[in-house]
Amino acid sequence: MARTHANEPVLILQERVLEVPGAISEGEGLWLPLASLEEATGWSLRPEGACRQDVCVPIPEGERDMFLREQCFNLVELAARLGQPIVHDDAHDVWGIGEAGALSAAHLESLAAPEFTLPDLEGRLHSLSDYRGQKVVLACWASWCGCRRDLPVWQELYAELGPRNLLPVAVAFDTRGADAARPWIDAAHATYPCLIDRQHVVAGLYDIPNVPYAVWIDEEGRMVRPPEPAGATDAFRAMDRTTGELPPAARAELQGARHAYLDAIRDWAARGPASRFALAPEEVRRRLAGPSEERACALVHFRVGAYLWQAGDQGAGRLHLEEARRLHPESWALRRQTWDLEDPALASGPDFWAAVDALGDEPYYAPVRLEPADR
Repeated sequence: MARTHANEPVLILQERVLEVPGAISEGEGLWLPLASLEEATGWSLRPEGACRQDVCVPIPEGERDMFLREQCFNLVELAARLGQPIVHDDAHDVWGIGEAGALSAAHLESLAAPEFTLPDLEGRLHSLSDYRGQKVVLACWASWCGCRRDLPVWQELYAELGPRNLLPVAVAFDTRGADAARPWIDAAHATYPCLIDRQHVVAGLYDIPNVPYAVWIDEEGRMVRPPEPAGATDAFRAMDRTTGELPPAARAELQGARHAYLDAIRDWAARGPASRFALAPEEVRRRLAGPSEERACALVHFRVGAYLWQAGDQGAGRLHLEEARRLHPESWALRRQTWDLEDPALASGPDFWAAVDALGDEPYYAPVRLEPADR
């Protein structure tokens, strides 16, 4: 099989960036050695087809040459069959393969929170399923957002409600990695899990467009409140952009929203499914839209662009980052993370404020409806 690039192709799969020895790019295919397939991707070849855990994709006899050739397996063909978005930067031979159907019909029916595995500051891996049996508040934040100052609040809540089996799990949307998030986690003296999401995996799985956002997940791993702003409102838009000060009325609105949100969590921790803030399943489903194909593809362009930017080709990286913003213009997480890559000050600087002003009467944070659910 002829190579089309001198070096090994780079493969980006969720939080993993891989160079698989012996992998070959050929046309629109990415061929991985069968001997490395399972270790690299979790997929293996079985008599019933390509399988990972309890999922198998049949490979009809007449289509085997599309998947298999010279002891290599075409990962791109498998991704296409699964409906996963695929982005290839041919000049650098970088492949990004994204998530398909994260909030699929099966997830919407069961309300099972999508699984993920991410590292903490020290590189130890944590999976969402590790916390089965506890009420989890999945709290998404970033070092480039003022919500970095919420980490001590989550620590106080954990000290209060940990004995009631409630666990905050903080996820930092930080492509700069642990170095960007560490000062804020250390300053909070956080004893709850604080995970680093360089590739915005959780943003993709849960279709989260901004921070701070949170998801409530019960002891069985089911969503009881879908992604929503975590006590944040548009009152921040009244900030004095020179001093960073808020007028008293705006400060009171923000404090009131935060206290109401935390009190709702307290009620859920105490009363579980009987809490008036634990949404009925049909209401959770109604609020879950799920990512569109464009949004899923935007995230893969973002990952490829961020990789190329950090690898030193900012021109090539910018093209993919701009495409990500074009495909998902509502994602402030992707937009501000892109600015942060260029210069951390930009994520909260004049460009950010100009974009917020351009919203006009459109909200930056969708209003959170904490009213009691219909039972």
